[in-house]
Amino acid sequence: MDDYAQIMNLVPRFLMGVDHGNWDAVRTLMTDPFRADFSALTGEPATSATPGEFTRQWRKILSSYDASQHQIGNQIVDIDGENAEFNCYVTTSHFRVNGTEGGTLESIVGSYRFSLVRTGDGWKLSGVVFSISFQTSGSA
Repeated sequence: MDDYAQIMNLVPRFLMGVDHGNWDAVRTLMTDPFRADFSALTGEPATSATPGEFTRQWRKILSSYDASQHQIGNQIVDIDGENAEFNCYVTTSHFRVNGTEGGTLESIVGSYRFSLVRTGDGWKLSGVVFSISFQTSGSA
């Protein structure tokens, strides 16, 4: 598989792992350290940490939902030697069941900029920056 195909496969594999809570698989796709910048959403500064530290944080956040799904589109891959960037739009949906009346659906729309590095084990994600366009919430 060429570099472009590997990268185009890596990011969806990562996001589906997050959605399905497959944290072991998610960790194998990340470098140590990994840098994440969700400041546009959270107001918190960007941080660098181990894959284990990030997956523990994400597990804690996502455990408050009954389901989540990351849907990406308009993917653009730029490869520069041993480094690459994967840019895409994303719609993230988080669902909570609320008794027998249905539930609450929260959607966040924005874009991701993933940084990647070529390692001895293939391409790995070394960081992500999230930019928010808008957020909605309502009954589902």
